[in-house]
Amino acid sequence: MRHPRFFFLIVFAIFSGMALSFWGGNLGHAIQRYVENEEFLVLKQKYTADDIVEAHRKELFGEKDASLDDVSLQFHPHLLMEVAYQTSSHRLGKGVLLWSLVDGEMVIDASSWEKTRGFSRALQAKADFQDFLVLNTLARFDGELSLQRLYRELRMDKGVFLSVMQRVKDKSLVMQKDAKVSLLGLNSCFPIAPRTTIGSWFMNRSYAHAKCVKVRYSEDEVQELALAAFGDRDFKIIRSSRVYIPVYNVLVRNHFDGSLDFSAWNGMTGGKETLVFD
Repeated sequence: MRHPRFFFLIVFAIFSGMALSFWGGNLGHAIQRYVENEEFLVLKQKYTADDIVEAHRKELFGEKDASLDDVSLQFHPHLLMEVAYQTSSHRLGKGVLLWSLVDGEMVIDASSWEKTRGFSRALQAKADFQDFLVLNTLARFDGELSLQRLYRELRMDKGVFLSVMQRVKDKSLVMQKDAKVSLLGLNSCFPIAPRTTIGSWFMNRSYAHAKCVKVRYSEDEVQELALAAFGDRDFKIIRSSRVYIPVYNVLVRNHFDGSLDFSAWNGMTGGKETLVFD
């Protein structure tokens, strides 16, 4: 019997804009080896450690007396979801979502590694569908509305509305000052289409000697949040699979005092990664 992830990744290849002829080549072989050998799937890195060190030499070493101490490759877990939703023109849209299980943010564009900033707060607050009705409504009006206007827009029973408003304030998702209600640092999440633009492909990697970063948010937590955040679009998760992103950890030693400077760099974009600590 074929592994169910095999069918999901076929659909992923189509929605990512990959040519069908390529499906019969590298990607198909990588998936087949993954299915047979239980290797894990990573998005193929475009930059080597040498590329990154050379491109960012000034930022890494500056003018100080310093040298490269160590470079290591780690893999950051993400959840890849095949999704269906209603578009703004009320048609059926399909695509994929890539969501970090480390920082809790959704990847908007994998080519530039543009990500949301704020879904991690919503994850920590355990925001639900009703919470997101408030957040999405505020977002449509540049993040701020009068309490009365928000009530009219949501068309909720007054008792339910007051209960939801108290909850989102307690969760620090919105702020109310006098009669005005505004989003608290979540504007960059909304409004946004529930899809990720991906222009890379998969390669398989053996479990042996691979270093994987610890998951901070579970797959269930991320899926529940996605359903809550995009539920007003008739959003559905068809299937999901865990994938990994290559990230280089770079250590630079300062010879003046022996201190070490640490930084992380995305192997797909060559850009600096934001560090997340437990």
